[in-house]
Amino acid sequence: MKTGFRRIVMTILLPALFFSTCAAGCSRKVYETQSPVPAEAETVSAGDETAGAGFIVPGNEADPGLLEIYGEVLDRYYYMLTGRTVTAYERFNTVYPAAVTAPFPDSEDGYDGESALDGTGFGFSDHDGDGMYELIVGSLSADPSLDKVVYGVYTVRHQVPYAVIVSSGNTYYYICGEDRFCCERPGWRWSMYERAEDGVSVKLVEGIALYNEGGSIQWKKISADGSEGPVAAEEADRILTVYENSRQELPLSPFSEYKPVNPEEMYTEEAGTVFGKGFSSWQEGYLAYYEDHSLSELDTVSCTLIYVDGDDIPELTVSSGVEAGGCETLSFHDGMITVLHTSRLNLSYIEKRGLLCNSDGVRDHYYDVVYSLEKGRWRCLFNGAYFDIDPETGVRLDKETGRYHTLHYRVGDTDTDEETYLSRLNEVYDIKQAVRPGDWVSADSLPQYMNSETRKIGENNG
Repeated sequence: MKTGFRRIVMTILLPALFFSTCAAGCSRKVYETQSPVPAEAETVSAGDETAGAGFIVPGNEADPGLLEIYGEVLDRYYYMLTGRTVTAYERFNTVYPAAVTAPFPDSEDGYDGESALDGTGFGFSDHDGDGMYELIVGSLSADPSLDKVVYGVYTVRHQVPYAVIVSSGNTYYYICGEDRFCCERPGWRWSMYERAEDGVSVKLVEGIALYNEGGSIQWKKISADGSEGPVAAEEADRILTVYENSRQELPLSPFSEYKPVNPEEMYTEEAGTVFGKGFSSWQEGYLAYYEDHSLSELDTVSCTLIYVDGDDIPELTVSSGVEAGGCETLSFHDGMITVLHTSRLNLSYIEKRGLLCNSDGVRDHYYDVVYSLEKGRWRCLFNGAYFDIDPETGVRLDKETGRYHTLHYRVGDTDTDEETYLSRLNEVYDIKQAVRPGDWVSADSLPQYMNSETRKIGENNG
């Protein structure tokens, strides 16, 4: 089994080679480990405790395929660290969330973005030995609580990055050997994971947990199936020692040496995420999504095809069936599938005009978010909220606009009044022309439904 780790030292931005030239179906050879190690590269020996066995550390060689295919993930981390902001990338099957455990150091002058870049690093490793380099983002901080912490590991699926593991505020991951991850929930739970068969998720190997049961401290061992049983404190200590000693310190490059691929505006303005690239048709892309998420096995899920933008290719809207899961609307353009996540209720669109609106709310707080769809990319055009029912008048619904009268209105970060709010909303989205998705079918009927729509499109264009 092969492993490798590449340390990147960048002085100039490498050209955007991968996506721009290979979007229709690249060979994996661009980022496989099959290529020979550069002559000047240093191969770290198995006895080097700072890098682990078999890691590869080239001097100043950077693979443009790796930098480009993981560019959007690296950009997000870079801008998050420099601005001390964490963009809310929704997790209803999205692919590259940024970890929120990355350090945000303060100085006498306030936030120290430069130290944040120095305290977080990245590199590439064929962690599971399948010939595909993963991106690893981790800590370079002097903070002992973040020693060897890995903030995220990302692989490639459908020619775009997918998160394998991501640390959070109360869950830390570590690289613990080939294809293994240690996971710590400080103070009570420690687990060992390995890569699952699908390559983009992990499965439990074993773990231990510490419980306080009626004032008595009890250690329990966790089996691969999730079942728990008591274990002696001595055995728990032994397992903990194995976990802690297996954590690897990685030769990461600090983000202060990284040059973003795209401007920050691309990430602040874009609303959707990319599911995959290189699909030959919308049918192929939507079916890949259908199969990846095992939709046929989910009883609450329903689907429909709608026409948001001006082409003859339908968008696929998938409702999770529960408010916490929301809806996802997929679009296809030039081989690429993008996904927009919205709330489940009150979704509407203006057919063939490239506009979709999510209007929802609860407990006297309501909102309207309008998105545009152009060339397969979703962007937010309007983000407004209105809230607090007047206690003197009570709940009053305006049947013409379909919205409640409230005391407060806001567009973006600016407070306004009801008339201005509705005027600005209608400037970008004519409520009277909006329609709601219909013709919903169960998830297991989607392939047949898509075939029927394909025939209909053919007949209309014939």
